[in-house]
Amino acid sequence: ESIGFCERLFAERLAGHALVSNASHLRDSAVWQKFNSILCQRWHHDNIVLIGDAAHTAHFAVGSGTKQAMEDAIALAAVLV
Repeated sequence: ESIGFCERLFAERLAGHALVSNASHLRDSAVWQKFNSILCQRWHHDNIVLIGDAAHTAHFAVGSGTKQAMEDAIALAAVLV
């Protein structure tokens, strides 16, 4: 019922698209949780280093991208000193 209500409420913004639920008891609910993984042998090239969201796979709802970026920056600074 909630999804249907929200779809009607935001119908103009959704432009005919359906909402996806994260409720595990509903059919097709986990579709939004599927992420592509990209692996690389190195996290650097010349003077460019990937940190935070660019280097780690984490769900956006966890809110850990900034934390990971800070931890990565601290670790990078430690090896450059």
